[in-house]
Amino acid sequence: MRPDFGEDAQWDAERRMAAMESQGVVAEVLIPNGLPFEEGRADFAPDPELVRAGYRAYNRWLVDFCSAAPTRMCGQGKVFFGSTEQAVDDIHEVVEQGLGGIMMPPLHLGGRYFFEPELDPVWRAVEDSGLPLTQHGGTGAPEYNGLRTFEAFMVRAAEHSFFSGRSLWQMILGGVFDRFPGLRLVLVETEAWWSGPMIDRLDRRAARGDDWSDFVDAMGLSISHERLPSVYWRSNCYAGISPFTVSQVSIDGLVGRSEGFAITADQAMIGVDYPHPESIFGKTDEKIAEFVSDARVSDEIVHKVLYQNALDVYGLDEDELAPHAAQLSKSLTVGGGGRR
Repeated sequence: MRPDFGEDAQWDAERRMAAMESQGVVAEVLIPNGLPFEEGRADFAPDPELVRAGYRAYNRWLVDFCSAAPTRMCGQGKVFFGSTEQAVDDIHEVVEQGLGGIMMPPLHLGGRYFFEPELDPVWRAVEDSGLPLTQHGGTGAPEYNGLRTFEAFMVRAAEHSFFSGRSLWQMILGGVFDRFPGLRLVLVETEAWWSGPMIDRLDRRAARGDDWSDFVDAMGLSISHERLPSVYWRSNCYAGISPFTVSQVSIDGLVGRSEGFAITADQAMIGVDYPHPESIFGKTDEKIAEFVSDARVSDEIVHKVLYQNALDVYGLDEDELAPHAAQLSKSLTVGGGGRR
């Protein structure tokens, strides 16, 4: 992904932790970055057992990887939803392995909607586990014909946010958060620009505010969620802003001054996106300084976005992290007024 980082950034846990410490990162939520236990793209493979076996092999490898710093590396387990019964078993296995969350699987044409009743046992198992669900950017995007050209890549860039967001609006519109209010969904590296306009639009439709609502009424269909979509976002959803820059997310939104829907400091978390090419690695202090030096941003907001939200969502132990944070803060000071 980045030759200057070195391939071992993917599999040498001690080297990775040292790299993160150089950026002031106390703990890291690990998102799968292309699985080594696949036959091609496992999520497109024709054999469901092969897909499941690849995911479970990855989870076992991830447990070993995180064992180098178990309180500071929060691995996200992969679970295949092809069989509801097996998915429930695999969720229990992820919990027993001590992993810190569950990745949302890809949504492909011909598959099930996330709100179909057949998947309710899966959501119940996730809710009972207390683990968050994480939607990584672009998951479920079509492969087309495999072209690796500029135009093919830029098409993927244009469509990235749409495929990222499908899990969000399926869970909201399908009433999944009503049936399982303890579920938490985190959208990581999905970009943030689209979330405000989309939630505002969904709110208008829920309030019977456009022609699509009229279409639904004419078909005699009943609404299947109980609250406004924006309410579900506030109660059940979070955003990993990765790679983190002030251009990714509205500061007015973070501080609660936006007119329409916006991601607030109660939902936002910083991401370094190491070792992707677009990572802020090497510039982390600069990007954080732009954020914390903004006069609109209070110390409370800084603490939430850079630290507290991730602790709460992913169940990291603040007492375990405190000595590491104290050590790093001795050498890393950013932003106006000497904020640490």
